[in-house]
Amino acid sequence: MAYLFGRTAPLSDAERPESLVSSNLPLRHDERDETGADVKVNRRIIVFDAGDIEAESTFWAGLLDGTVHRDDDWHSIVVDGEWIMGVQQAPNHVSPVWPTGSGEQQQVHLDLHVDDIEAAGKRAVELGGRQLQAPRKPADNPDGDEMFAVYASPAGHPLCFGMH
Repeated sequence: MAYLFGRTAPLSDAERPESLVSSNLPLRHDERDETGADVKVNRRIIVFDAGDIEAESTFWAGLLDGTVHRDDDWHSIVVDGEWIMGVQQAPNHVSPVWPTGSGEQQQVHLDLHVDDIEAAGKRAVELGGRQLQAPRKPADNPDGDEMFAVYASPAGHPLCFGMH
């Protein structure tokens, strides 16, 4: 079943965007409240904290083929004319520890699906990132064709490159 904000009935396959029909992903929001049921989200921006916003924003813009728009304590990353990411100055930022450790723990990460996992990893390192885990098959599907590798941005934010 697929629901969009403000709808009381599921979308038919004809109404669903083609990418969702083929992926079979639901657009469901079961716990909407009466006051926010018709709210439309106009923009979705991922924001990362960083002590060095120049290094962090340059990394993400380079990785995503975007550009950096700079303000004093905030950088915006724009890809194909769309603002998709922000980096805010956080002088006391502490990089998360991945996968486990005694420091700050990972709270969120990005999965980027690519057509060449080795080239993506090389590009991440060239842009100031570092590899946390070499490409491998997931433990829950060791016989499949899926591979993933884990990297960190200059500020230490983990990201996975995946390939099918």
